[in-house]
Amino acid sequence: MLVITTSRRPSRRTRSLVRDLSHVIPSALRVTRGKKSLEDLREIAVAHGFTRVLVVWDMKGNPGGLVFYRASLSHVDPLPRWIALSGASLRREIFPPKPKRVTGIVDLAVAVESPAPLGVAEALSEGLGVSSVYRLPEDGWPDADVVSLVSLRGGRELISFYLSPDDEVGPRLYVKGVISRASRG
Repeated sequence: MLVITTSRRPSRRTRSLVRDLSHVIPSALRVTRGKKSLEDLREIAVAHGFTRVLVVWDMKGNPGGLVFYRASLSHVDPLPRWIALSGASLRREIFPPKPKRVTGIVDLAVAVESPAPLGVAEALSEGLGVSSVYRLPEDGWPDADVVSLVSLRGGRELISFYLSPDDEVGPRLYVKGVISRASRG
């Protein structure tokens, strides 16, 4: 599915978030960034048959954004939108003392809970290479091993991961907004 890595000099929290995401996103390959360029990451993705690269950026010692890239045999291109984060709750913080291991994940679905807007869910599904976004409760709970749910909590958009409607596996990502590459100008 995709290669997950960090920016060049990540904080501990960002490295932990990358590890957590690699545990709940099916077929994700976690790569230690080090001095690897985007071109190096593209080569790793192509060698494993993946078409996406996710770079988790750091902002003041915390995860600050999810930037997705499309990898092909000849080049790596940033996707038109990325997700800016205002915070993250790691699996170890949600489920102390130790989170349960998530195994046997084959597929992933992206769902959005009413009344949350579709923007974050659409950017996430495009970045992860998921074909459609489910609208809850109208479409019902998706038939997938893991569901990435975009919802509103306290007026903030939140991305969380579930095995079933009552079984959250974390992490939780608090969204600041979806940033269009054209608007970064």
